[in-house]
Amino acid sequence: MEVDCKKGQRAVLNPGEENELEAFGYRSHTVRSALCFIASVLTCGVLLLVFYWRPQWRVWATCVPCPLQEADTVLLRTMLRCIQVQKIRYVWDNLEKQFQKVGLLEDSNSCYDIHHTYGLGLTSEEQEVRRLVCGPNAIEVEIQPIWKLLVKQVLNPFYVFQAFTLILWLSQGYLEYSVAIIILSVISIVLSVYDLRQQSVNLHNLVEEHNKVRVTINIKDKELEEEESKMIIVLGESIPVTKTPLPQSENTMPWKSHSLEDYRRHVLFCGTEVIQVKPSGQGPVRAVVLQIGYNTAKGDLVRSILYPQPLNFKLYSDAFKFIVFLACLGILGFFYALGVYMYHGVPARDTMTMALLLLTVTVPPVLPAALTAGIVYAQKRLQRKGIFCMSPQRINMCGQINLVCFDKTGTLTEDGLDLWGTVPTADNCFQEVHSFASGKALPWGPLCAAMASCHSLILLDGTVQGDPLDLKMFEGTAWKMEDCSVQYCVVGTSDSNVILKPGPRASESPVEAITVLRQFPFSSGLQRMSVVAQLAGGDRFHVYMKGAPETVARFCRLETVPKNFSQELRTYTMQGFRVIALAHKALKMGALSEVLSLAREILIYIQLAHLCDNLQTAITVAKNSGMVPQGSRVILVEAKEPEEFAPASVTWQLVENQANGGVRVEGRAALVSSFGVFKYLTMYGIIQFIGTSLLYWQLQLFGNYQYLMQDVAITLMVCLTMSSTQAYPKLAPYRPAGQLLSPPLLLSVILNSCFTCIVQICAFLFVKQQPWYFEVYRCSECFLANQMDFSMNVSLGRNWTGNATLTPGSILSFESTTLWPITTINCITVAFIFSKGKPFRKPIYTNYIFSFLLLSALSLTIFILFSDFQDIYRGMEFIPTITSWRVLILVAALIQFCVAFFVEDAILQNRELWLLIKKEFGFYSKSQYRNWQKKLAEDSTWPPTNRTDYSDDGKNGVYVNLGYESPQQIPKEKGELRGQTTEEPFFTRL
Repeated sequence: MEVDCKKGQRAVLNPGEENELEAFGYRSHTVRSALCFIASVLTCGVLLLVFYWRPQWRVWATCVPCPLQEADTVLLRTMLRCIQVQKIRYVWDNLEKQFQKVGLLEDSNSCYDIHHTYGLGLTSEEQEVRRLVCGPNAIEVEIQPIWKLLVKQVLNPFYVFQAFTLILWLSQGYLEYSVAIIILSVISIVLSVYDLRQQSVNLHNLVEEHNKVRVTINIKDKELEEEESKMIIVLGESIPVTKTPLPQSENTMPWKSHSLEDYRRHVLFCGTEVIQVKPSGQGPVRAVVLQIGYNTAKGDLVRSILYPQPLNFKLYSDAFKFIVFLACLGILGFFYALGVYMYHGVPARDTMTMALLLLTVTVPPVLPAALTAGIVYAQKRLQRKGIFCMSPQRINMCGQINLVCFDKTGTLTEDGLDLWGTVPTADNCFQEVHSFASGKALPWGPLCAAMASCHSLILLDGTVQGDPLDLKMFEGTAWKMEDCSVQYCVVGTSDSNVILKPGPRASESPVEAITVLRQFPFSSGLQRMSVVAQLAGGDRFHVYMKGAPETVARFCRLETVPKNFSQELRTYTMQGFRVIALAHKALKMGALSEVLSLAREILIYIQLAHLCDNLQTAITVAKNSGMVPQGSRVILVEAKEPEEFAPASVTWQLVENQANGGVRVEGRAALVSSFGVFKYLTMYGIIQFIGTSLLYWQLQLFGNYQYLMQDVAITLMVCLTMSSTQAYPKLAPYRPAGQLLSPPLLLSVILNSCFTCIVQICAFLFVKQQPWYFEVYRCSECFLANQMDFSMNVSLGRNWTGNATLTPGSILSFESTTLWPITTINCITVAFIFSKGKPFRKPIYTNYIFSFLLLSALSLTIFILFSDFQDIYRGMEFIPTITSWRVLILVAALIQFCVAFFVEDAILQNRELWLLIKKEFGFYSKSQYRNWQKKLAEDSTWPPTNRTDYSDDGKNGVYVNLGYESPQQIPKEKGELRGQTTEEPFFTRL
């Protein structure tokens, strides 16, 4: 114990150990105790309750510090400094001066350490320390309360701004649209909270599953005892897998390095159900805990769900910039309105209200609902295809994917396997094919023995279980599996060995049974597995190997491998067969101990029978599934890292010359839909902002029902259905723009804003030049005869003697009557223009609801424009005008639509034009892989086949794709093949 000699109040217990503690001395103080007693009485015992919750507070309140030798109260404080980040605990290491992750066994431990240090269990003191440091062995997912989820949703900055906007609109009597937005927002918030709550509950129920295990610990009397403990699990291995014990090696090499990439065969993953244990005769089967709680692989899975990686996607940052731009535009409008209304001497309250109204016009409150609707539509379409997304916000990101890696087995191919046949070898030649479709049993021989014994199958409750490939091959032999019996067991072996016997449908065999004595499990790195077996009645041992044909052939004696081995292998792989090779050797060993001590590396095989995946099989499957475009050259690239005496090398080999393509992707359609909705809502805000600003110039604005027609009947309905257009069934050879701030999209908004501004300003000024125009019109009766001549209008205007002073916030005017149909038709036309179909979405007419709403809105607007009904004019707060002026309004809107549509479709969406512009100005993609692709297309020596390149030095280079965050489109490199122009993608394997 170390004591602080300066004051004597502090001491350190167990210095330098894991359970290090600090001790502080305190002495009771009468006055403090009395004051605390009085305070407890005055607070009706609340202070005592607080002291119960926080005992250290009671010590600080009733005692004074003193040396430890005089203390009557000692306050202990742990020296453990820890933090918890995303469910993982980190403890401060005073020696290393850094935080270290706890809750897992260090990978630096050797096999010897694990066997002898941790295999006997922990003492009670060690248990307490680890329980304190590492925490419980549990994956606990908290079910967040509804009120907390609700608060998080409501406090979203956009909803706060939306609430401010709605309060302002409601104060001005704009009830209908405000109520519609409130209902939509409430539904959106409720659905979001419900979805988050359900995800939390489902994840909690999925994770909270208990399993009983036996734990070996050391108790006080130093005897071993087995107790039961509960462990939280998620799931285990997908199929029954044989696990082997960790080797009892005495070297100091870390256990993972000792086992190389096959260390997983020694590991029971969290959630694994042990269905069978076979002792080896060397003691009971024990397991050492490597990781607990969220440190396990399943814990990492749960953490990835709870804390997904942030979306590093330009769409969301660009969207934020657009909203900031619209907000800045609204602020400019705010000061503009202040200046205009203050100039006319309007009261400060009315001035501030009207200025805030103009501020709220620019940022559409329906924006979050519209963007969410597009993602929901895409998610539903994916679900209909059997694709489920746990993070729907990432669907848009899929539109920018430029590289897809497919796992062939079970992904591009169907589940399940069928055994087609075997091709045995003899005398350095392939023999006649044995087809299983014929119904004939596989004849006895080394091939039959290898198929029956070389596998990792197990017998559980009388049923053979294991890998589907092993199971299918074993079933093809018509043999059966039994547990070891005295009759066939080899003396000196354990009863865990597997016995294989011919079944009723098997061919005649001179061997009654095969006993598997030693198994070398399949290694993905080695691409092979082996077993050592003994035939019943025989005195020799046999070894059988199974694996990839190229790998197995390398282990066989050259004189036993057929000369046409490669050609025969290619024949089957070109047809898409999955090819497995088998080999056999009779061992010259008489002692069982020699067999049990065999190492995998010393086995050599002498026969080959041609039955893991081959590269040519993968190419054939890719071709048949339509993954690879026709005419593509598939290049196999095998890269080797630099070693001590050898530089890094890259070997190039031409694998396949022809393939065909076709893949469907929903992400691109969702991305294009999001861009279209965002552009439309931006233009919708700008259109209303320009029209409202022009009316503010003379202290006027649009009427409530005029706004309601635009906001609800058009914008709200259009935004909720605009994104429901389905994806185009064919995948385009290029990606859509990945940024809202890309030149085509940015110019689209800017040019359409200019067109809108020009048309509205011209209409605003031109209506003032009409002979029938006057500033304020107070007549309440509608023109009964709308086709009146100019003299009547002129005389009516000249004879009017009312007060010409404008009333703040007035609605009836020729300006609002003229601007409203122009802005309304403009909102409809930009929705049509921004709903582009091919190449990423189906044509607009396939979206029936959206097309119907557009046509209905356009028809209703034209009907209101040309109608002569007094009720319509009174309700919409219009002033009747002559028919020729209404025709001019419609013509102006039509001209604007034609110009905007031509610019959008023929210029801004013309990919060939943009590629030409980029080429003329020397702009190319920042993606390094695209630059390489361009150079390779211009290189006449590409592809370099049957060549190995070596680096000048052994340094490793690191490539960072700078273009990933801001992908741009460059001209696709084209090649002429048989008179057809096709893209030339290169498929590589590193």
